[in-house]
Amino acid sequence: MENENENLDSLNEIEDTENVNEEESVEGESEETEGEDKPKYTENEKKLYARAKKAEAEAKSMKEQLAKNKPTGKPTPVGDIDKLLDAKLEKRELDNLDLSDELKKQVSTYAKVNNVNIKKALSSDYISFLKEKEEKEEKINNASLGSNRKSVKKDYANMKSTDFDLRTPEGKADFAKYEDYLRKELG
Repeated sequence: MENENENLDSLNEIEDTENVNEEESVEGESEETEGEDKPKYTENEKKLYARAKKAEAEAKSMKEQLAKNKPTGKPTPVGDIDKLLDAKLEKRELDNLDLSDELKKQVSTYAKVNNVNIKKALSSDYISFLKEKEEKEEKINNASLGSNRKSVKKDYANMKSTDFDLRTPEGKADFAKYEDYLRKELG
């Protein structure tokens, strides 16, 4: 109990010192204005006034933050919404095309520059030319020989025994095949 009383007393002392400081500032203001009579406020009224000022300052700062975060405030016209929707649909259409990334960029750029949609841009001569060029390059790249090469058969009829290198295992194997060929031919 004594601790609680001490805490209450210390709080009252703090409030009293704040009130004294406020009263001094009020008296100081009255001395500056000389001759104006200001009404005397009770302690509770002073506290309420201070809280109200603080709340007003917080409300003002919150309004400023909302004003900064708030969009332009003008409702977007229907035409703007239609343009945004068209742009999203064209982007989706472009993404669904079976084209390379470079060609997609070219189609998009062509559509924007000439103010046409993606379908019209795809049917243009320029984009058709670029598609054909890309397809030709792809065919050329795919036309290279694969790893499924077959070994070429040697024609042993035109060969002599001196054509084989008997120092290597491959040469010995080829010479054995040459001998088999000769046995079949000669019977």
